[in-house]
Amino acid sequence: TEGIVGIIIPEPEQEPEQEKEQEKEQEKDVDLTDAITLSNKIDNTGKTNVTNDIEKEMTNAVKQDRVLIIPKGTYLVSELEIPANAKIHCADGSKFLRVIETSANGFRGAIGIYENNITITGTLTVDGQGTKQILKDTEALPNVFIYNANDLYVEEIHSYNSYSDGIQISG
Repeated sequence: TEGIVGIIIPEPEQEPEQEKEQEKEQEKDVDLTDAITLSNKIDNTGKTNVTNDIEKEMTNAVKQDRVLIIPKGTYLVSELEIPANAKIHCADGSKFLRVIETSANGFRGAIGIYENNITITGTLTVDGQGTKQILKDTEALPNVFIYNANDLYVEEIHSYNSYSDGIQISG
């Protein structure tokens, strides 16, 4: 007679509560006790393009290996690029508003994620002002554009009023 070579034992189905616990374990823990809050000198009314100001603050937070908190407010941006190794926390009530564009300048997002090792916690909310954009039908203007990014963790994205794709992932 032949012996038993191997036994495959199927894993038991998990209860919904166990699945929720596993999901919580997979969430990224971000320590906000030593975080930097976006400068209160940066316009949070959505009236002034603050792309360069926020990019400088993100770069500063990365250099210090700290989380940058985006507080409640509306931040007008155009192709805001998140740098490598950034840790960002979007507080409740924070929102990015896309600048009204006259040319898409390629496939650029209001928020561009093109680098590695990025963590975004909270809810990344982007209003693309799609009905106000002045573009040709052939141009694409996603709210969030993720391209060739590795080791990326985004807790939650709300994308609305996009001219084309709300969120585009490629590369």
